Amino acid sequence: VAGDVWITNSGTRITLPAAFTNGAMSNRVWISCSNLTIAPGASIDVNEKGYAAGSGSGHGTGSAPYAGGSGYGGNGSEWFDAPGYYYHQGGLPYGSITEPLDPGCGSKYAGYGAGGGAVRIEATGQVTVDGTIVANGGAPDVSYSGGTGGGIYIVCKTFSGSGVVA
Repeated sequence: VAGDVWITNSGTRITLPAAFTNGAMSNRVWISCSNLTIAPGASIDVNEKGYAAGSGSGHGTGSAPYAGGSGYGGNGSEWFDAPGYYYHQGGLPYGSITEPLDPGCGSKYAGYGAGGGAVRIEATGQVTVDGTIVANGGAPDVSYSGGTGGGIYIVCKTFSGSGVVA
């Protein structure tokens, strides 16, 4: 909680510890302030800092090594083995579509992609993003699904900038 927050030096990155399991504390960046400025080259980066692979509630169906993709804000991707053989349903959605505060689900199998962390920004004034805010999940492997992206939730009076929020 602060008045004005500036993340101004190029290369400055706010991040989180490694991905967590269901029994561990969740990974979130939560900034409550008057105004927030993220300058070009600066970032809030919680890529792969959500649920660890094998953890979370949005897994798809399947058995090793194949599974449907994990869900979060929507259904996870379906996965088909050779035509006519095996079908694996994608994971079901969880969390809130209007207030995405949850971290992303990890891949169904340990070692193959953590979910993205969660970012919550509450500003009474302006949020300016000329840098980046990212919460991507880990990429899939040839046979394994990846982790889902995490949540980015920004509440402010005005929002501006030419940066990236993904």
